[in-house]
Amino acid sequence: VEAILLDALRFTAFPDAAEAIRAIRRWAARAIVVSNWDASLEDVLERLGLAREVDAVVTSARAGARKPSAAIFARAIELAGVAPEQAVHVGDSVEEDVAGARAAGIAPILLRRDGGPGPPGVRTIASLRELPGELRGVTSGPSGPPQNDHVPWS
Repeated sequence: VEAILLDALRFTAFPDAAEAIRAIRRWAARAIVVSNWDASLEDVLERLGLAREVDAVVTSARAGARKPSAAIFARAIELAGVAPEQAVHVGDSVEEDVAGARAAGIAPILLRRDGGPGPPGVRTIASLRELPGELRGVTSGPSGPPQNDHVPWS
């Protein structure tokens, strides 16, 4: 039983995760993980080789709030040092990620690995490999793309 439980706790990163984060960091100032998780998430990211790719980790356990609460996103924005409208949040849950990001004034991008459509008006991607192009589309305004130090990814 113990071996089964330990296997269930072993995580693997999606193959597109590390490269997507690196691509985002070339475009954006900060990459911050926001998760409904306990404090062990930092250890999990370390074991997966992703900890060095992100600037900060905001867990619900440490923030005292869970997605979709705007409070957990506000903590990420505080760490990024930007205004909400200068941020983008990528997540795989309409209820937690899209609703929470919108409640905090952050542009959401929905990750649907099954390729299904997202809700109307929500940018949706099937792979993190699509993220750099979508990020440019979300954060480009009338004056063109932002400068490198103005667009965090959470």
